[in-house]
Amino acid sequence: MVNIYPLTKIQHPTPIQPMPLLKLILKLIFLPLIAIILLAGIIQLSSMFYFARHTTTLKKADLLIVFPGDKSRIPAAFSLAEKDLGKNMAIIGTTPQQLRRKVKKYTLPPATQLIDGGTSCSTFEDVYTTNKIIQQHTINSLILVTSSYHMPRAFLLLKTFNFASNTKLQIQLAPINTTKDHTLTKKIKLYYNESMKLWGSLAEMAIYRFTGTLPSKIERLNTIDTFLHTYFLFDV
Repeated sequence: MVNIYPLTKIQHPTPIQPMPLLKLILKLIFLPLIAIILLAGIIQLSSMFYFARHTTTLKKADLLIVFPGDKSRIPAAFSLAEKDLGKNMAIIGTTPQQLRRKVKKYTLPPATQLIDGGTSCSTFEDVYTTNKIIQQHTINSLILVTSSYHMPRAFLLLKTFNFASNTKLQIQLAPINTTKDHTLTKKIKLYYNESMKLWGSLAEMAIYRFTGTLPSKIERLNTIDTFLHTYFLFDV
């Protein structure tokens, strides 16, 4: 007698579906990019806290250079000049005539020479102008004066833009203006803005290196810059 068994349906393995293109891009590009941005943010935040607590004994330099911003930066620079810590002094974006008007409020040693600070539209252009001053006046050492929250970006850009230079760089933190409302919320906004602006400053440097033109001179980039400042930065 022949046994007849019922036919069973052969189970075929489920075919592997190709990963959608969008998910593939997200996995291979955006996730690592987000991780890099977060890591960079942590490093930036750590450097801000480091500079905020930075103390050192300054030595006399060829140039006292002030990056514009908080009003407390200028008195901090004149305080260094009064201690004879700079042979020359420049405030970016300020002419010698404007500086002389400020001198009336402070004491400036006769030996300290005032240098034209040129013009600037951004921190990168502050660095660009500083580099021109270094070359034109044969500066071998300088003291950078700016605020603690701004120092990491200014310091990184200055060192990166002048990486081939032997110019010695020292830093002086301008005290926080206590007349302003420096709540925790405002500090967080300042640090957030600096974290975002760093990427913009690095982009400015890359564009300048590639085109030989300052980004502020490129009209289309000005429109993009205005958009980014409006929608991605806090107004503080």
